[in-house]
Amino acid sequence: MTHLWLIVLGGTLGRTQRNSQENAFLLGWGWTIRGVVVFLLLVGFLAVLFLLDSLSCYNLMKNLLKIISFILLPTTGLGNTAEIHSLNQLDEPRGYCIDIKGHKSKAKVDRGLQAHTCYSYQGNIAVDQGFDYVKLSRNEFYLPAFNVCMEAASFTSSSKLGLGDCKNENLQKFEWDEKDRIRLTDSHDLCITIAHGQSRNGGGGSPVHKIKNLSLEICSDQLEPYQIWGIRKLSN
Repeated sequence: MTHLWLIVLGGTLGRTQRNSQENAFLLGWGWTIRGVVVFLLLVGFLAVLFLLDSLSCYNLMKNLLKIISFILLPTTGLGNTAEIHSLNQLDEPRGYCIDIKGHKSKAKVDRGLQAHTCYSYQGNIAVDQGFDYVKLSRNEFYLPAFNVCMEAASFTSSSKLGLGDCKNENLQKFEWDEKDRIRLTDSHDLCITIAHGQSRNGGGGSPVHKIKNLSLEICSDQLEPYQIWGIRKLSN
């Protein structure tokens, strides 16, 4: 009788051991399958990116980058931007800043630049006035929230100032001179100038914000009040 129980017990233990081995084998295959699935997903994602690049879907990629920038900007971007403001306040006590036409995050880069009441009086640098502070020190006029650079329409007087993809082209190269004027690197006689005359009202603010046109004009002492600029970075 004792021998019989030993035989039964041995058979039971053997089956338990085989079951454990089978479970371990299946578990291992499960993790392997998961790894393969993850790998295939990554390959698929890279294939999509390659396809987008092959189809030259540049605007789509730029819009995605812009969305990511807006998501990250509140936590990482504000401390790295600065505004370019007029050293002469003219008819606006809050000062004029180089500004993208439109309203803050809804600004339209294809409409170009203007002189607008500086938003820093509200306590922060607005995204449509925020230039990359580090790049400004290298004379690179880059607006990170929109991933574009300041550029002139041409090397002629009265040219408008716009925005474009950063390509380090001559029309995107500006520098400060010893009189705090911003001029084209390849055309030292052309400086960024705020328009004379009466300003026009903006769409908000209290008091109402003011707007003036911006253009490239001949650098001159007579136009100095409209041509001198500074950099303002708010402390964190």
